[in-house]
Amino acid sequence: MKKDKIRFLVEGGISLGLAIVLGLFSLFTMPQGGNISLATLPIVVFAMRNGWKPGVLVGLVYGILQLIIGPIYSVHPISIIFDYLLVGAILGLIINQSSDFKFIFRFAAVYILRYLSYVLSGIVVFSSYAGDQNPVIYSLVYNSYALVEAVVVLVIILMLKKFSPIFKK
Repeated sequence: MKKDKIRFLVEGGISLGLAIVLGLFSLFTMPQGGNISLATLPIVVFAMRNGWKPGVLVGLVYGILQLIIGPIYSVHPISIIFDYLLVGAILGLIINQSSDFKFIFRFAAVYILRYLSYVLSGIVVFSSYAGDQNPVIYSLVYNSYALVEAVVVLVIILMLKKFSPIFKK
């Protein structure tokens, strides 16, 4: 039992460190916050290897670290909850499924929840950037970068599942 706790702590710490470092290298950055990077990849791998409870915990810690370390575009409570804490914790809900179809379905559901969290925050907090546009439409379009990131991470995860022993304990 003690060995599993140590492995969990070490693997969680390494995953968080990798996520923070990968977050420094963006493929694309949005002007009012948000980017496409591989930062979520280590958190997803951790959740797939360890289950949803440890995954949610490490995802939440990742969201807190992003809030502390990264650039903050808003200190509004809704933004802190929906742009940092919730989107990090949601990542932990991804678990390794036996079939690729079930995994892809769950992966898509989790990343759509993340996207909707960003959209809700955008509607409430960042609606002033919409100008004459409908704030809902503006937030849906602006935060679509999160869906692009999901596709990139999904492709990498599927390749890892097929060609790497990373998901075998």
